[in-house]
Amino acid sequence: MFDGYSIASGSTDITPQARIPLAGYSALRKATFERVADPLEANVIVLRRGVDAVVFVAFDLMYVGAFLRDGIFKALSGRIRRESIFTSAGHTHSAPPTEDSLPILGTVSPEYRDSVVRSVSELALRLLDGPFVPVTLEYLEGNASHSVNRRKKVFGLSRNYPFIGPHVGIEPNLSGRRDDTIRMIRIRDGSGKDVAACWSYACHPVGFPRLNDLSAEYPGVVRHMIRASFGNIPVVFWQGFSGNIGPLRATHMAGSPSSQVTYGFEAATMEEWNAWASGLGDCVAGTALGRGRPIQGPISCSVRALSLHELGLSSSSEKQLRLHEIRLGRDLVICGLNAEVAVEYVEIFRELHAPAHVIPVGCVGDVFGYLPVDEMVREGGYEAKGFLRRFGLRGKFFPNVSEIVTERLFRGAQRTEQSKAQGETTDQRGAGAAERDSSAAH
Repeated sequence: MFDGYSIASGSTDITPQARIPLAGYSALRKATFERVADPLEANVIVLRRGVDAVVFVAFDLMYVGAFLRDGIFKALSGRIRRESIFTSAGHTHSAPPTEDSLPILGTVSPEYRDSVVRSVSELALRLLDGPFVPVTLEYLEGNASHSVNRRKKVFGLSRNYPFIGPHVGIEPNLSGRRDDTIRMIRIRDGSGKDVAACWSYACHPVGFPRLNDLSAEYPGVVRHMIRASFGNIPVVFWQGFSGNIGPLRATHMAGSPSSQVTYGFEAATMEEWNAWASGLGDCVAGTALGRGRPIQGPISCSVRALSLHELGLSSSSEKQLRLHEIRLGRDLVICGLNAEVAVEYVEIFRELHAPAHVIPVGCVGDVFGYLPVDEMVREGGYEAKGFLRRFGLRGKFFPNVSEIVTERLFRGAQRTEQSKAQGETTDQRGAGAAERDSSAAH
């Protein structure tokens, strides 16, 4: 009997059939999108090992939202546990809104949202019925220099008192922290043929220059390039911890020496944006061709939550900060948070789970807002306090928010997994002792 991983996977088109609003930038955009630059997809992978399984659902949306998440939970109820369903969004800023609790993103189309739940649920149910293909998993890492920290101390006008002076603005900060790592899981069958892929990078998809076009943004470009190399396979993209990270675009000043460069997030032309996105795709494709680490072992899924009150915030919708962890053996942990997470948390997770590799994933499930670190709370700025009112939140983050979430949420999840592992080891030892006793009796 095959004792390793097996998968069933597929993709479904979630491009809206009617012109509906896009999420965000309501003051700059038209009431509905004008044309489809590239189609939107949901990619689904059901990974199984023995009786354990996990369902990865990745959407070309800004956020998943509670409605989509719960609709899929309901459809798969009785087939798989809730904590084994991992829903995430690529965070494209050129897709329709689907999160009712965030009206700032625009008016949700119930018809579109229902159609997405229906098509994705039907696909997931078909995949759960099989057939499953035996596969091997390999974890790989690469690098790309396509992002930049977007928090920069500047002097000028701000939205908060005293309204003029030094403050943190959303501008490229070349000396700020970022996460250049491309993380990838390459999935192949017994003949070595690629059957699915998962990849992650930390960068806000905000550079697409046509504001009124529908687009999967750079994850769509990279997906197309992966398929060009490895076949028409499902491709799951996980947005990294990019709460304070944006795309790095360099522009040489006309008529100036090549050393004089300005930096910005948005591309001025489609040619510039395509060059940037294709460059990132080349880095991802190069990562896939590298030498990785085989992933083996049991699948373990867990969800832990922390009330926003424990962070200093309150919300009429009673949202929580949730940590959704998927462990594949001893060597890989996928750490998902329902927030736009500051890049600094990557190092915290690395230290917590070493020597295992960690894939940090933001924009999981129903996003409540941004998750800053202590330094950001002290400095202020959009990601620490400017977003709160827009996301329907009240209060302010406690100054030691990093310590709170690390000790109460992250370490709590780690202790739970350690206790579970110790319990399993104890059970195995007990079973072994019972077997020896039985043999001795005979």
